[in-house]
Amino acid sequence: TREALSFLERRRSQPFFLYLAYNAVHGPMQAPEKYLSRFTAIQDERRRTYAGMLSALDDGVGAVLQKLRDAKLEETTLVFFVGDNGGPTPVTTSRNDPLRGFKGEVFEGGIRVPFLAQWKGRLTPGRVYEHPVIALDLHATALLAAAGSLPDKPKLDGVDLLPYVTGRAQGPPHDRLFWRFGERAAIRMADWKLVMPGEGPSQLYNLARDIGEANDLSASQPRKLKELEAAYEEWNRQLAEPRWLRGRASRSRKRASR
Repeated sequence: TREALSFLERRRSQPFFLYLAYNAVHGPMQAPEKYLSRFTAIQDERRRTYAGMLSALDDGVGAVLQKLRDAKLEETTLVFFVGDNGGPTPVTTSRNDPLRGFKGEVFEGGIRVPFLAQWKGRLTPGRVYEHPVIALDLHATALLAAAGSLPDKPKLDGVDLLPYVTGRAQGPPHDRLFWRFGERAAIRMADWKLVMPGEGPSQLYNLARDIGEANDLSASQPRKLKELEAAYEEWNRQLAEPRWLRGRASRSRKRASR
């Protein structure tokens, strides 16, 4: 936070890009007494430490936003806040209810995260945008906001979100979204989601009716299962082979696809 505030002070009269990646909340779970003392009512030591780290993060983000306000830069600065995966339940005692899973998995509890945007005078405050977006969209959105155009190459996976969140463009920004994390992968098309958890067969869920991914529909919806599997394989063929977490499950799936 200290370095970010110094940077904003130096660049306040020029265009700038600031990427601020906080360690909190993340392992190792540590917080100074200044923040632990705010949560003496929490008996669980890990939860109290978690709360202290989160409070420190809140203070840091608040200081950055206050700096923009004091410098009268709010109306010319696009701000994004994006969470780092779902909560890692065993480490922090966090819960992702009603979502299934946690950080490192491709169930909703691992990939559905807080995603906030602020641009005073351009974005309506307090509005909730319902269609799925992805962190890859930040690149295209920031480029178009700053430069007004996108490069021909490389082709970006993300899209400009501003027309959608301001109402100038209708419909969802994406007709499908993909995730691949070593041997784990997922694809979402509309309300349907295919999950390849890394161990065992693929699973199919309808998120509109089952946000907790409790009812696997792969057996009762074989055509939809094949549709999503084919869409995933078409996308996956464009990518390099995973270079990490290449365990037994990834090798088995590769053999099965041949």
